[in-house]
Formats: sequence, structure tokens, C-alpha cells
Amino acid sequence: MTMYTKLDIITHRVATLIAAIILFSGCGQPSPTPEAIYTCDDYTVTADSVLCHNMHIGASGIAETSHEGTRLLTPSELLNRIYSAGAAAVTTDTVMDSPQALLDTWITLPAIDNDAACRKLMAMLGPDSLPSIESEGYTSPLTTSRALWAVAAWEAYCAGAPRTWLETACRITGRMLAADSAVAYRTDLDLMQGSILNPDRGHRVIYPRWMDAAARFESVCLANNAATVIALDAYSKMLAELGHDGSAPAARSREISEAVNTRLWVPDKGYYSQYLYGGRFPLQSQAADNFGQGLAILAGIPTPEMARSALSHTPMVSGGPSVTQPSAVGTPPYAVGESWPATQMLWTLAAAQTQDAAAFNFAATSLIYHAASTERETDMKAAAAMLLRGVAGITFCNDRLEFHPFVTQGFTTPIRIDSLRYRDATLSVAITGTGTRIARFAIDSVETAEYFVPAVLSGKHSVEITLANNTPAMRDIKVSRQSWLQPVPELVWKTPRRAEISDFTPGTQFKVYLNGVPYETTDRPTYTAPEIHAATIMAMTETDPKTPEGYSSKPRVMTPPGTLTTLQVEEFAEPGTTLVRERRLSRRFVESSQTAVRRIVLELPEPADGECLIDLCYANGNGAPADGNACAIRSLTVNSEPCGMFVLPARGDGWWLSTGQSNMLAARLHTGLNVIEITIPDCASDATALIDYLRVLRTTPMPGRGHQHHK
Repeated sequence: MTMYTKLDIITHRVATLIAAIILFSGCGQPSPTPEAIYTCDDYTVTADSVLCHNMHIGASGIAETSHEGTRLLTPSELLNRIYSAGAAAVTTDTVMDSPQALLDTWITLPAIDNDAACRKLMAMLGPDSLPSIESEGYTSPLTTSRALWAVAAWEAYCAGAPRTWLETACRITGRMLAADSAVAYRTDLDLMQGSILNPDRGHRVIYPRWMDAAARFESVCLANNAATVIALDAYSKMLAELGHDGSAPAARSREISEAVNTRLWVPDKGYYSQYLYGGRFPLQSQAADNFGQGLAILAGIPTPEMARSALSHTPMVSGGPSVTQPSAVGTPPYAVGESWPATQMLWTLAAAQTQDAAAFNFAATSLIYHAASTERETDMKAAAAMLLRGVAGITFCNDRLEFHPFVTQGFTTPIRIDSLRYRDATLSVAITGTGTRIARFAIDSVETAEYFVPAVLSGKHSVEITLANNTPAMRDIKVSRQSWLQPVPELVWKTPRRAEISDFTPGTQFKVYLNGVPYETTDRPTYTAPEIHAATIMAMTETDPKTPEGYSSKPRVMTPPGTLTTLQVEEFAEPGTTLVRERRLSRRFVESSQTAVRRIVLELPEPADGECLIDLCYANGNGAPADGNACAIRSLTVNSEPCGMFVLPARGDGWWLSTGQSNMLAARLHTGLNVIEITIPDCASDATALIDYLRVLRTTPMPGRGHQHHK
């Protein structure tokens, strides 16, 4: 974060005053100075200009841009040029595989050029005719970021795509959600797993570096679950519109929403955690993901009170709602601020939905400031979305076009929207007045008490909206410097129970977790784990009374005698593979593939009932770890009870001797012989995996038994 002295701030304010006097006075005739939308020590934004650090930016500082589709005109030439640049960028953007492209196609493109939105959504489909979206370099099934395709497809239908489009979109959405749920839904949490939904292609520091592809898949992220909720709601509406029963996806949406509010809300802070992480006994990250929070509010997940709390209690930085707050140590700023354009844009829409004028103005001006000072396409696109969807309040429904204008302090009218296509109608919309309440709504000068345009309207029409000049309540936005989480502890295990903290600093305190539950704190450079009687996962975080605790160390699996059994898979199925040249080494593995072994059945005798965790040691040389197409999926069944899916990410192209551990699945063993099955599910790709061994970690104490090897 850039630091400023008192002299810098005074100089900036004087320069701002002088620039305002020069700008808003002309030919000896005084003009009223435009009201600031928002002002802080770094910049002042009015509807006409951005004043920052001895620099004034007006409309002349932004190149004029022409574009096809919906046009928006305001009294501010600066905002007009920003909108035109954003509209041109979103209609000509050729990127198809990113969450940012999905956001543009959902929020912005249907209101500008809906035919282009439909074409873009179809171009996002992969060889399996399902959306292929990359987030942080990861693709499905390692991430569930593609869920937003469903809401973009529903939006395109509401904006005017034909019924045939809806039928196709509904089929694709149903297949996509079923495939993602089969792999990523954790029934014990009622939440979706998957690497974080991230709109920025810059690959920032979002996870601790010990988290490999399998560990990232096991994370339970706010943004992904918010996207899934919106997608399920869209699918429910698609089914209902086509005359089918949409109650099942609606019920799943409610289950996930309730689980988000139970497991990801941080009550003492009044906002959401970015994710749960660490495997089967996850910890709650103490950082907030503001992209995810904005998405959650738009999804309707929080109660109205929770939404208002998140908007008012989440720490803000002067550059806008930050990416994460606090951020991981080593996270660089995003260009001239700490925020992403997508985060700022979602924050404005969430604020408009919640009627929080202060949060809206704060995020909107950060967008205008970044767009005017950098002219980046991402900022321009986000600002265009804010103007269309936030200020003008364009809202598509399945049977109507609604307007919910949000003209707050500093924004001016009349606002004119021309060439807005809605189904068979082309509309010219004029918004006058300020505030949020509609005083008059007229179609072709005929006043109506119903403030919407019906879907049956066709031809050219004018819409007049007069606002009641009510003043939305404002409040102070508390702005602080970007803060940082505590460092991740580095543990070196000298014995099965004793570890050294390699980066120890005297006076530092660490919190120890056992199976996700706080156990004790320590301030010593070495740590001896307690004596335990069941398989236990231990993790440690660095804490400080003034700073939220950081991400945990890499979880340590502790297995006292009687709690670990390793089953060598080659003793239960045909061993060997041509993927490993040396024959003796190849017989360590069983080749699990469509053309070799499709089903592996193992047997394990047990003296008593008990709970356990199961994972696989495997090799996968199909490609890069983040490549979802190279990832192998295998289902686990214990005693005919489905336990979930093993996710086996690739470990490198041709690396068939590099082994790693899959995600862990929970199962229940019973007294006597237990039958464990590993199969290739229908939802899996053709990716081959070499299975080395299966681990059974008993979380129920099994006294009197040592480490076992079974045939």
C-alpha cells in the first residue's frame, strides 16, 4: 500500500481545490461545483472528474470509443466515455474460459448485446459439451467455477433468447450441476469443494503454499458455494419455465445457503470467511474474500441483517474493497490499488441490492478512479456494469423487465438508455430525479402503477422513470491500510511426535489444532504432540492478539499403534503397467483405466465397528497438476455404502513414478470382513491413474493393534 505524509495530503487537497475552481468556473460565469460522489486522502471523484495526487482527469483524458448495442448517456461526459469503452470491450472480448468472461456474460453483455452473450456462452463449451472454465489455472473437476455459466444462460433467456435456447441451456446446466455435485459435494458439510473461484488471471497468493492440487480441491470456498447457489436457483427457474418440477435444485440451494451461513460466517467479525481448508477437519480462514462476499449477497445467501453487517463491517482500503482482508504475506497489490475490478463491481451491485448508499458510492468511485487513471479494459467493463445494473437498475426477469434505479449522492440525471433490446421490443429509457423510489413510471407517455416492461411488448417504445428525490442514508466508510495475516508456521518433524518450528521468533505464540478443534497454545520453538489413541490430524497457526491468525501449517497425520492399515492394491488386482518402463517398478502399481482395471475390490477384516478416513497413494503422469482434463476421478464404496470420490490430480507430464496422496474420504467399518471398492464412475474422464496403495486411518481408537499390512 502506498504511504503518504501529511504534506502529501495537504498538497493533494490544495491541488484538488484549485483544480475544482478552474474546472468548474468558466467565462466569468460561476457554475455550481459538482457534488463529490466520494472523497478520501487519495482521490476525489465527482460525476465529471477524478482528482488525485496533483492530477485532474476529465472526459478529455479518455479516448472516445464507439460500440454496437445499448447506449447510455448521462450529464457526465466522463461516465459516458467510461461506459462506451467498457461496452466496446465486453462485446469484443475473445476470452472464453475465465470467470471474468462468465461475469461479463452474466451481468453486462445481456443488457448490451444479448445475441453476443448467447454466442459467447456456447463458445465456452468444451469437448464434452459442458462449460470449460479456468480459475487460478485450475479447471473442472478441480474447481467448480463454471457454475456461473448457468445464471448467465438464464439471464440471456430472460433478456430475450428464444425458448429453444432455454431448452438447450437447461440440459447443459443439469448435466453440469450433476457432474460437479457428484465429485465435489461434501454431504457432511452440505457444501461444495473446489479450488477458489477467482476472477483475476494474475494468480495471486490465495492459499498457503503447502496446498497442492488435491488440498486445494478439498477447500470449501465462499465464492464457489455462492456461485453454486445462484446456479441451482437458475436451474430451478429453467425447469419451472419449461413446465418441469424445479423443487429439487431449489432445496439443494437452500441447504447450501444455510451451511454457508453456519460454517463460513464469522460472528465476532460480522462477515464471511473466504474458505474452509485443511481436509476432513477443516479450519476457517480468518481472511475475508470480498469477491465471494459480493457474490453471496447477490445470491441471497445472507439474511438482510447479515448482508448489511458484511457491507459495513468488512475492512476496506482506499483503493476499494480489497481482494482479501487481511491478505496472505507476500501478496502484491493489484496495480494501483488492493482490489480487483470484478470485486468492486460485485460490491456495488450487492450494495444496491441492500440499499447501502455509502458502500455503493465507495466501491463505484473506486471503479471510476481506476478506470479513469489506468484505462484498463477490466476496469472499464466493470464500470459499465455498475452504471447499467447499479445506477440504472436494469433487472431482467422471465416475464418482465424491471428497473430499480439507485441514483445516490453525486450521481446526476437525466440518464438516457437508447437501443435497449428486450425480447421483441427496442426501448428508449429516460431516468430523471435522484434517489431509489420511483414516483412515476410511463410507457409511451402512458402512466402505469406497475413499474416494469412486460415481455409481450414489441416494437419501439419509450420508458420514462421519475425518481422521488429521496435521499438514501449515508454513513462513514472506515478505511484502513491493507493488513496481513501472520506467516505460515514451518514445522520440521524430528520424531513422529516432536517438531521444530524452523522459522520461530521469540515471543511468538502458536495455536495447535487437533482434528480442526483448538487444543492448546505454545510459545516454544519445539512442540511435542500429545499422546493420542486414534488417527488424528494436527495443524498449527501463528497467532497475535492484534492480528488475525494466519494460515495453518501443513496438516500432520498422526497414527498411533492400531490406527493405520496400508493395503497394497497390487495384491488385490492385476499389477503392472506399460506406462512404467522398468517391469519390477511397474508391478508396484495397478493401472486404473478404461482399458485396464476398471474396478478394484479390497478386503479388510476388522475386530470392531469404527469410523475411519481413507485415501489413495497414486501416480498420474497425464499432464499439469492444475489441468482438470488430466485429473483422474475414482469412486469409493465401503460395504456397498458410497463414500464419495477420490480426486487424483496429475503430477506432471510423463511423471508416472511421482506419487502423491488423494483427498481423504470418510467411511464406517463394521466388525468382520469389510469390502472396499474403487471404481471409475460415469462422470469421470478417460484419465488413467496408477494406484500404489490405499490407507485406512481409524479415527475411532483401536487399542492393541499396530500398523498392519493386509493381503
